[in-house]
Amino acid sequence: MTATARLVSMLRSSSSLSVLTGAGMSAESGIPTFRDAGGLWEDEDPVSLASVDGFLANPARVQRWYAERLRGVMDAQPHSGHVALAELESELDVTVVTQNVDGLHSRAGSTNVLEMHGNITRHFCVECQDNTGPGLSTLTSTVDTAGSAPGLVQCTLCGGLIRPAVVWFGEMLPHGVFSRAVEAVAESDVFLSIGTSSSVYPASSLIEVAQSNGAYTVEINVAPSVAASRFDDSITGRAGQVLPKLVSELRSTVSAPETT
Repeated sequence: MTATARLVSMLRSSSSLSVLTGAGMSAESGIPTFRDAGGLWEDEDPVSLASVDGFLANPARVQRWYAERLRGVMDAQPHSGHVALAELESELDVTVVTQNVDGLHSRAGSTNVLEMHGNITRHFCVECQDNTGPGLSTLTSTVDTAGSAPGLVQCTLCGGLIRPAVVWFGEMLPHGVFSRAVEAVAESDVFLSIGTSSSVYPASSLIEVAQSNGAYTVEINVAPSVAASRFDDSITGRAGQVLPKLVSELRSTVSAPETT
């Protein structure tokens, strides 16, 4: 029996599924990864763009960089893999734990999504925490939206700097998100790791959480990751191809041939 067939069989007998997704999932929608060739960090110093110190040193530069990323995210569309995960909710209880900040899982229709690293489509003021004023989408390369530094977006309530609601280097994960992820994984019958190396902590620890509670664990990646041996099974392929096939096979009626 192939890994795909085993997974379909396990899903048919399961009531709950937990899924961990990473940059590879979003890459299929055209969103660049961070460290791969041509990735977001290829010609950049990550700390200067994704830390509080880097932001305060040059807020206009950081805001513009995230505004460009935000435009790319909003132009991107969920692919068939995102949609398939949402469709699985009609078959069993599904929790998606994602390291991505693009919101594509929710846009595809998934209703139980835990965003470990925040969401780039949201923002807040670093001074008063208000998130109702102008966000980074107001930036352009030529317009001074705040009337001060070129391209600088400030809070309309207190004048503080606006930043994306994503987790930067040295920051804690959003309150309660990881504990909820651990709880969901611990209660699931099947655990999928999709488009991620499963090597970045604390997300990587979810594999052990799943296995210690008896879940069947499977990695789905375009190529086996360095962590592939930690899973019960590994399926090589794009999420946009593998997941719709799983949904189709899961929904197919399995019956013994009639005899006369």
